[in-house]
Amino acid sequence: MSKSSDSAPKYRIRPGTFFDVPATTRIYAASFSNEPLIDFFFPTRRQNPLSFFTWSCRRFQRRYWTPGYSLSVVVDKHDHPVGLSWWKRPTEPLTLIQKLLSPSFWIGSVVNGFINLQEYLFPVQGLNKNNMETFEKAFSAVEPHVLDTPTRQKAHYLSLLGVDPVLQGEGLGKMLLEDGLEKVDDADSAAWLVSLAGLEKLYARYGFVEATKVDVEGLHDWKGVSLYCTSFGSLELATFIPFELQFSCPSNVSKQFMIAMSITLEEHFLSRAAHSSKAVTDDPIRGFPTSIINKLVDLNDERIKNMDENDVSIQVLSHTPTNYLTPETIIACNDELAAAVRANKSHFAGFACLPMGDPMAATHELERCIKEHGFVGALIDNHSNGNFYDNPEYDILWAKAVGLDVPIYIHPAWPSEKEKEALYSGGNLLSDSSSATALGAFAFGWHASTANTILRLMASNTFDRHPKLKIIIGHSGELIPYMFDRINKATTFFGMERGFAEVMHNNIWITTSGMFDVHSLRCLLGNMPLSQVMFSVDYPFSDNKLGKEYLEMIRREGVLDENGIEAFASGNARSALFLFIPDQQHISTVTMPRAHDHFHGRHYHAERTTGPVKALNPTKRYLVADKKILNAESDAGNAGKESRPGEKSPGVAYVWRSRDNRKGRHALAISVDPHKHEVTKGPRPSNSYHQTLRGILKMFVRYPVWDVSYDVAVVFTIGSIIWVINGFYSWLPVLNPSTKVSDWAGGLTAFIGATVFEFGSFLLMLEAVNENRSDCFGWAVEESVDGMLHLTHAHNCKHAHAQKGTFVKQSSKSLGNDTAESSGNDRIWSWWPTWYELTTHYFFDIGFLACSSQTFGATVFWISGFTALPPILNNLSTPAENGVYWLPQVIGGTGFIVSSILFMVEVQPRWYIPAPGVLGWHIGLWNLIGAIGFTLCGALGFGITHSGVEYALTLSTFIGSWAFLIGSVIQWYESLNKYPIWVDQKVEQLGQQASLVR
Repeated sequence: MSKSSDSAPKYRIRPGTFFDVPATTRIYAASFSNEPLIDFFFPTRRQNPLSFFTWSCRRFQRRYWTPGYSLSVVVDKHDHPVGLSWWKRPTEPLTLIQKLLSPSFWIGSVVNGFINLQEYLFPVQGLNKNNMETFEKAFSAVEPHVLDTPTRQKAHYLSLLGVDPVLQGEGLGKMLLEDGLEKVDDADSAAWLVSLAGLEKLYARYGFVEATKVDVEGLHDWKGVSLYCTSFGSLELATFIPFELQFSCPSNVSKQFMIAMSITLEEHFLSRAAHSSKAVTDDPIRGFPTSIINKLVDLNDERIKNMDENDVSIQVLSHTPTNYLTPETIIACNDELAAAVRANKSHFAGFACLPMGDPMAATHELERCIKEHGFVGALIDNHSNGNFYDNPEYDILWAKAVGLDVPIYIHPAWPSEKEKEALYSGGNLLSDSSSATALGAFAFGWHASTANTILRLMASNTFDRHPKLKIIIGHSGELIPYMFDRINKATTFFGMERGFAEVMHNNIWITTSGMFDVHSLRCLLGNMPLSQVMFSVDYPFSDNKLGKEYLEMIRREGVLDENGIEAFASGNARSALFLFIPDQQHISTVTMPRAHDHFHGRHYHAERTTGPVKALNPTKRYLVADKKILNAESDAGNAGKESRPGEKSPGVAYVWRSRDNRKGRHALAISVDPHKHEVTKGPRPSNSYHQTLRGILKMFVRYPVWDVSYDVAVVFTIGSIIWVINGFYSWLPVLNPSTKVSDWAGGLTAFIGATVFEFGSFLLMLEAVNENRSDCFGWAVEESVDGMLHLTHAHNCKHAHAQKGTFVKQSSKSLGNDTAESSGNDRIWSWWPTWYELTTHYFFDIGFLACSSQTFGATVFWISGFTALPPILNNLSTPAENGVYWLPQVIGGTGFIVSSILFMVEVQPRWYIPAPGVLGWHIGLWNLIGAIGFTLCGALGFGITHSGVEYALTLSTFIGSWAFLIGSVIQWYESLNKYPIWVDQKVEQLGQQASLVR
């Protein structure tokens, strides 16, 4: 079957990954938002929309790892899912051996166990369990006759098909259905599905025949489901008599769906910090009526009550204009907003305010608010005291917004003093300040000024340099839609690579924000796609009640149909801001985590991203290095413009690796050896004899005790030495009884060794949760005007765990002014990640899983170390000795084995391809040998009374301790060599590919 569609150039289908589950859950929740059955299960989901999302997300996570199920997604040009389908192919039950050898079975078991634990500790709020149980009990009685017939068990089952309501009617459902049926045809199978009533004609067009129908008469407005099958040839359809289920469902459930629950984006508040500050006495907001000020300050009951009464589900809050605020006050405003969002997760989200007078400080604050507070973007004034943002110094902010994948809302600012003097003074305005204020601001002036800001960004090619930049403007487009055609023609003078209309339709979103006029909306929709238009109220300067009446007016006058109203009122905002979160109890905002959330925005220009296990986070990324042109007479501090790699110089690529990221290492790959190339100056490759000897020398002369990676390596080395000594005390007396010493020698060294390993594992976890999370690379790559390539270490890139004082200093909330000491993206020290970080990043990070397994193993193994002390061990019965001495060795050793394997896999290109050229792989290999030795010792201990067993188990400990020592010494060497460099011919090809897209 053909997959052709009118939308084919814009959209494509790809296999879904585990990280698509949150996005597909959002689509599912939006697609079925008007299904009364969902309200039957979640009666309060309109007040608590996250309940259904959480339940659905957990359900999809389970399904992803269920044998036979496959997820397909249709994605837009930015690879964001906009539609999904779940198919289940016929499968045979796995045998025990197949289960043991299947990575999917093990990962699925862990995921299911984790979700079970989640549901036990944090059950979904709002789920009516009685209604769910009643439905399942009734449906289970007919399931064998409807779903589980022998014929259908041999066919492909279309479990779910959904498309974002904003894009329904674009042919995406057709694409997904045809794609699935094409695979069914390839498998020479049949297909079947259970459909909601009303879709009979759609499925009939693709050869589905209705087999039976299930009606549920007791549920108001739910017309039941129908069972459809494609032709089976000699299919014997199971006969089934429609049945009735009596449900206690509110009679007004259908009426609830006639009201669009809205998300509003330009909703203001005034922080206590700004309201009480003596430094902002010139803020015009202070002149507003007390009734408005009280509403601005209120972030609690009255505001929420007003929202609920007028069907506003979420307000995205932003501060009143901030041109009058100091950077310190802005930070306090954001912190106050974050606290309000945390306290009212189901009603509020946040836009950060930024100190736009300082682009670097604004960039710092944007990242802090997104990563620490979970804000969905930022709202800024359209100018900073008369300075506009087309200046190149603001590129760092736009790049950060693109990297974080968040929009910047540009809101009108009060006119600057220059504007007031030039445009809004003189004549009658001199004697009428209120007229001047209105003309210069909300009546006309600041709307024109904001339009000027947007056009200046276009004219300065900002959107060409940042093609994925998302900008939101309010007030039905700040006059631009009315002038759309004229501006479109005039912008040919701007020299833009992308035309005005293309930028408007792809980079600009528009809200109505207080303009409740259907004529202006028709003008807006005539020039902008519906997907870029969003509803807003401008509360409290406009009233939520007026917004509700506006939506009803749009419906009444037929400006939009029901799907269009859903998209306008909330659907487009959900898509643009990633609203809705998997777990309300633990996430401090109402934003939906993106796939690989903590990787999102880092290395987003990477030419090559790989990982050994597709279901887990990437572990290796290449980024072709931009080279800075240096004048031969200038120093490195006067680096000029970036340019394409010179034709004479070799290819260079930064290499981000997850292990290096934890260890504070910055790798570089170059297409030729710098010392064998006439136009390259730099250190020799790390695997050369010269560099290796230098690395060994560092182990004797450098002691960076404030670097946790160094501490981990040294502590494990000390622990391994102690275990080697223990190995001599344990094995030599068996080999030669005359060498036996006191029992305390072996017992005490075992206890100390286990304790040191436990402490080392604690440091290892600290290292894992304090990885550097920036796109900071520690190499400066510079190309002089004569083509000579210079490679130097850029020491201004620092990891949190490598800085003295991070163990003892608290997290700073202030904006630093010393940009020379920080890359701007440094991760502050953390003792433990948040639940949000765990569920969106760390549980899918191989290194974190390896460190966790190591810590688990060391903790259990410590029990054996403690019970090895003679007063304890010599007084244990055989069963007790097996339980508290030998068994912990087996369990702990198994944890070490799993950890070592994961550390090896982390640096491998594929999970089954070794990587002997990487230091981390050798560290994992030697630790694996040591882990096997320790585990074997415990396993043999159960048969200690048999001849020869004692010799074998003590020898395994002896060998294992030496293997651990070798691995620890290599790790020590690795921790001191922060700038590895190696030759990789593939880099040249990557550089050529990169030059084509620049």
